Amino acid sequence: MQTMKYFLLLSLTLLIGCSDLDRKTINLPEKIRNLPVGIEVKHSVDTAYASLNDTLSRWGKYKWSYATTVSTMDKELRIIEFGGLIEENNSWVERTIRSRPFNNREFEKWYGAPDGVLKTGKEYTDNNNWSMSNNLGNRESKVVWYFIGVDKEGKKFVGYELITNKPELK
Repeated sequence: MQTMKYFLLLSLTLLIGCSDLDRKTINLPEKIRNLPVGIEVKHSVDTAYASLNDTLSRWGKYKWSYATTVSTMDKELRIIEFGGLIEENNSWVERTIRSRPFNNREFEKWYGAPDGVLKTGKEYTDNNNWSMSNNLGNRESKVVWYFIGVDKEGKKFVGYELITNKPELK
């Protein structure tokens, strides 16, 4: 019985440690790498599959759709910047439809957070998040969505989450 408890504890420790290790091994840009984590970010799926894009053809022929939900971990935070990073040649490159990070007002509009503020105990979701491209490519692409918020004292916090886009039509 004691051996079984030890095995379960070891397994749980390894499982938690490995998922934490994966987040730490992502070579994030310096502007978010050293910030304390204070925002939880979740995507509706961890892997998205392409569909043909009928509506926004100027952004690409193929679209990978998902919802993204954010919440504060323990205190009210005002989002000051967020965006998407795509992995290219083993580094992360910022890519958005505006060719710049998104701002507080865009967060307010897309996530429904008044004044772009994350209140404790509440989740904010963009149900229409996506990536687009003019070709499917021949390999999966990795995208990290990040969010930077400040507390009332002006201290910055970050949250981020990875999503994988498969080069396959669903």
